Amino acid sequence: MFKFYVLLVLLFGADGAVLYTNPGHSVTLPCFYGASVKYLCWYKQVAGEQPHIISSVYKHSPDSNSFHNQFKHDKRFSVHAGEGFYHLNISNVQDSDSAMYYCGKIIIVVPEFENAIFLDLKQSGRSSFPLQPVFDTMKPGGSVTPNCTVHADVGEKHEDTSSVLVLYVAAALLVSVTVNIVLISILCKMSRRTYLHSGGTVR
Repeated sequence: MFKFYVLLVLLFGADGAVLYTNPGHSVTLPCFYGASVKYLCWYKQVAGEQPHIISSVYKHSPDSNSFHNQFKHDKRFSVHAGEGFYHLNISNVQDSDSAMYYCGKIIIVVPEFENAIFLDLKQSGRSSFPLQPVFDTMKPGGSVTPNCTVHADVGEKHEDTSSVLVLYVAAALLVSVTVNIVLISILCKMSRRTYLHSGGTVR
C-alpha cells in the first residue's frame, strides 16, 4: 500500500506550511532569518505532546550547532546552516517523523531562573537582606518600580542607623505636638461659639 507522510513546518513570521513526503525519502525543512537574529533552533512537536528541541546554533558560528535529546544519536537528522538560513534535513523518513516542526529565532537571550539559594556568612559584618516582591494591581499601560536587594554593613552602619532613627522619632513627636495644639485650638473655638449661642457671656 502506498504511503506518504505529512510534515507540518511552522516558520517564525509565517502562519505555517504543509510539506508532503514519502517513506524512506529525504526531506529538507527550510528556515530563513534576518540580520537581527542571534540564535536559531528547531523544535519537533508530536500531537498531544509538548515541543522537544532538535537542534540549536549561534548565528555567527555555524559550526557550533548542537543536537539535543534523542536527536544527538539519530544520524538521520542534520542541518544546513549559512548566512540567512538554517535548514533541517531528515533522511530516510519514518512514521515517527510525522509531526509539527518549529523553526525558532532568538534576538535577545533572556535567562530563566530555576531554584534560588541565598548564601549568608555567619562570621561577617556584612549582611544582605533580599526584599520580598510587593504585588499590586496594575492597569494596562501603567508603570511599576521593581525592588532590589539592599546591602548594609552592620558594624559600620549601626551608628548612622541609630541617628536617623532618633531624627525620625523627634520629627514624629514634633508633628504630633503640633497636631494636638491645632486640635485643642479648634475645640476651644467650637466650645466658645456654642457657649455664646446658648446665651452665655464671655468675661
